[in-house]
This record gives sequence, structure tokens and C-alpha cells, in this order.
Amino acid sequence: MTPYPGLTAGPALILAAIVLLMASTVPAQPADTQPETAAPGNAPVSPAPKPIVLNVKVTGGAPPVPIAQALVLVSAMPDDGTQQRSRSTNQQGIAQFANLRTGTYRIHVSAEGWRLYGGDHQLEKSKETLEIVLTEE
Repeated sequence: MTPYPGLTAGPALILAAIVLLMASTVPAQPADTQPETAAPGNAPVSPAPKPIVLNVKVTGGAPPVPIAQALVLVSAMPDDGTQQRSRSTNQQGIAQFANLRTGTYRIHVSAEGWRLYGGDHQLEKSKETLEIVLTEE
């Protein structure tokens, strides 16, 4: 005779007992620690990389002088459209881009009277400065 009439030890009851037993054996996490963030599949997630600030300094001529109002286009590679930005240079020839991610970027620079510049650059440090020297048309 079972302690509960009509209840038999079928597969569902055995499975429920195993689940309860497993849940009771999971160690409790100390109160002073933060749980690790996990992605789907319980893989730990590394902290997000710090954003990069990129300064592009555009000069031209001999001796080089800052080029104001040059258009600077910065595109993450591969170009998925999510990291594409443009700025004009200030009077010191500088265009600043904030909150970029680590990776390879294609930089294009155009200015009236100067040849178009295009090149790929790897950004890794939290603050980067690229100096682009344009040649006259």
C-alpha cells in the first residue's frame, strides 16, 4: 500500500523527484557576489569593450597645414551600415568620432581642391588619432 492512494511510481513521478533532487543540490550563491551574465546556452559573456574615440587630423600642402571643412567618412568593415558616420573637420583640420567599436574601419576623406583619400585602419586603443595628408589635385 502506498502512502497516497491512487498514486503510483510512474515515469512522471520519477522525473519530478529527480528534478526536485537536482534543484536542492545546486549550491547557493553568496549574497555579496553578482551573478555572471550568461548568453543563450549558458556561455559566460565577457564585459563589453570600452568605446573608442577617434580623431582624424587632415592636413595638406608643403609644409602641411590643417584642412578645414574636409568631409571624413568612417565605416566599420565589413560595412554593415551600423557603424558608418561622417563629420566635417574643424579649423584645426580635426574630425572626432566617439563610441566606435574595436575593429577595422575604412576612412575616406574628401576636400575641394584635394585628391580623395581612402584607406583601412585598425582601431584598438580607447583613444586613437589618425593623421591623413592629402595631396593637391
